Amino acid sequence: MNRFMGMMPSSEIAKEECFKVGESQLTVTIQSGKKGWTILYDDSSSEYKDEVDTTENNFSKAMDVLKTHFGDINKVG
Repeated sequence: MNRFMGMMPSSEIAKEECFKVGESQLTVTIQSGKKGWTILYDDSSSEYKDEVDTTENNFSKAMDVLKTHFGDINKVG
């Protein structure tokens, strides 16, 4: 996958959800698709992995990573 600064190309994103995390309630966005996942943080940093799998499996993998960093995760909206 051709990423730009850690971001997935919009054509590869099949699922996107926003969450409030941690005590400070920072907003993070998880994007996933069949070729990988990305976690976008409020400070413009990102964490990602390119991995061919289903969109839902890649989303779950990103959630697992997010849960290792923050105990409190709440879906926005």
